[in-house]
Amino acid sequence: MLIQIKKVEARQFRRVLKSGRTTPLLFECEDVATGQKEEYVVKLKGSLDRRDRGLICELVSSTIARFMGFNTPPIAVVNIDAQMASLIDAIPKDKIDSSIGLNFGSKLLSGGYFNLPNDYPLTNHMEQAAAEIIIFDALIQNFDRRAGKPNMFIKGDEIYIFDHELAFSFLELIGKRDSPWEQAAFSSCVRGHFFYRQLKGRTLSLERITQGIKNMGDDFLLDVQASIPEEWKDGEIGHIFDHLKAIVENADRFIEGVRREMV
Repeated sequence: MLIQIKKVEARQFRRVLKSGRTTPLLFECEDVATGQKEEYVVKLKGSLDRRDRGLICELVSSTIARFMGFNTPPIAVVNIDAQMASLIDAIPKDKIDSSIGLNFGSKLLSGGYFNLPNDYPLTNHMEQAAAEIIIFDALIQNFDRRAGKPNMFIKGDEIYIFDHELAFSFLELIGKRDSPWEQAAFSSCVRGHFFYRQLKGRTLSLERITQGIKNMGDDFLLDVQASIPEEWKDGEIGHIFDHLKAIVENADRFIEGVRREMV
């Protein structure tokens, strides 16, 4: 397996980062392999509506994003043991107790990063990145990057994406699912996207992102699937990779569908 997801141990609780539905926590963590200590923003499985499935969506989406060249924080699987959980009283006890074990973490980004405001003036470089982010979110069916909730930082003219726990939204559907490369599957994702209004009608090069999708071959997807901790896996996990494989096999049709949505 070529993909190795770092595993770290939560050693010291720092603080709750923000209020809200998921209440991520900041921990100082120690790399199991090297002993290196770094701070990670940790999504607790006990705080996620989708529980382990939300952790899977975070890991798979972040791994694909890095493979495709997007700026996104380095990730890790974060173990919280019972002793650490017993010391944390900043969130409800049931949330931390049900998070004992493996959780999803992303390395804290600090120094010059800030949340991307609505209608922020985009440079040419940022416009290109924004167009590719729309396609990425359509690929993973992430409806959560919208006006008022960008889930993005900027530093200079670089955009950093994060927060993908609600990706692969088709997993929540009951009944027939649309073919993932067809417009019906991602239309509302594109039209509701944070960048849609700014980029609607613009002509931007999509060759790089198209090739990035085509490069996600069977070996890569199998490696991503194998990197998911066993304790997170459920019977729906295969549907995520069937979805991705179907888009890879129909990449040109998928991209053309996104183009039509952006006209």
